[in-house]
Amino acid sequence: SAEPALHAAGLSPSTFGVLTIMPQLSAMLLPGLWGEAFERNAYLALALAPSGLFIGQCVLTVALMNQDAQPSPLLTGTLVAGICIFAVSRAGLPVVQQACLARALPTRLVGAFAASVGATHAVGALSQLATPPLVHAYGLVGSQFLLLPLALLGLSAAILIIRRGLPPPPPPPPPPTP
Repeated sequence: SAEPALHAAGLSPSTFGVLTIMPQLSAMLLPGLWGEAFERNAYLALALAPSGLFIGQCVLTVALMNQDAQPSPLLTGTLVAGICIFAVSRAGLPVVQQACLARALPTRLVGAFAASVGATHAVGALSQLATPPLVHAYGLVGSQFLLLPLALLGLSAAILIIRRGLPPPPPPPPPPTP
């Protein structure tokens, strides 16, 4: 568990609790808000989700780089802010991804969703396999630095989609016939 190391770095048990629960709470509570954001302004949601992920990872990396410094509220706040920004943005990524797929592929959507879910699970499995050796070899800070280009790649993909333009939303279905 990371709790003893974080406690030694000045993190209180309640702060550790927030850090532990934030990703799960975000994943449960925020997809609906991200969907609403996409409906209101698809381009803004498409820009914010990967941007927040990248910014959250940068803030988290800065906090981890300073973990050997004297414990302080600023360091704790930086760590909490990084994880919260990351978690909130991470909750929006699948929503934005699926909404973009639905607009780009109005037909054969089930196959596209299946491929998207399969690719997401494959990346998750590879991450689970690769993370322990990376942390062992490079530490938490080095691992974060290795993950930053992936977040930047996602942000770059979003920028390309924004520049290219999203297809318009599909027309509403016709009213039911009596």
